[in-house]
Amino acid sequence: MIHRTLWRIDGAAESSAVDHERLAAGMRLHVIHSPLTTLTMQIDAQQRSYLVLDGCVGCLRDQCRVGCPAALFRRLFQSCVTGATLTAVPPPQGLACRPYTRGSFAWPDTHTQPLDSTLLRPWADARIMVHWRRYGAHICGSALLLVSADGPDPMSALRECNWHVLALPSRMVTRWHQAATPSGLPFGVPWQQPLFLMVPTCPDSEPSLQIASSRANQSPDGAPVSQEDMPQ
Repeated sequence: MIHRTLWRIDGAAESSAVDHERLAAGMRLHVIHSPLTTLTMQIDAQQRSYLVLDGCVGCLRDQCRVGCPAALFRRLFQSCVTGATLTAVPPPQGLACRPYTRGSFAWPDTHTQPLDSTLLRPWADARIMVHWRRYGAHICGSALLLVSADGPDPMSALRECNWHVLALPSRMVTRWHQAATPSGLPFGVPWQQPLFLMVPTCPDSEPSLQIASSRANQSPDGAPVSQEDMPQ
């Protein structure tokens, strides 16, 4: 049985040393066999980043079964990203339910630019999620941006990065922001750029660390931002 688990990225910093080549190969292999979701959540000036990985019943106890995809990815991440670790967030903890009022689904084309956590800076409350999975002979990507009532139109922000966008109905915004562990996005389009993960950024920073993998057309696809301790 597959257990989807939320993993918090602790200690991540833009100065983290990354073995890009090794991580790239590992990410490609992981997504071929198991989906991966990367997301960053912002409340005021604070950001935290997470991954959602398919795993096993032992993930939360750090007693993963042999071959668990989450355990394999954790070892890859820890061996390639210096100064950062992945920590499981056990239920009922999870992503804080925030007052998002607008949302957009997005999908890429050949001219799409990678997203990073600086995209969230114009809003007081915002969440960006990118989902990677394999469809047939391709690694595909899609994105979801949820934001508060202040700030610019989220569709415009995604269009500036050359993503195709679709406005999310209000009832869907409510459904997505209430999920403590978000589900994977229900669609995907072949991704023609290197895959990436997101980590938090400082308010005045340049674009955040992007952890790249091999190109999709070569493939077959501090403190938690959690319900118990985020500012409400």
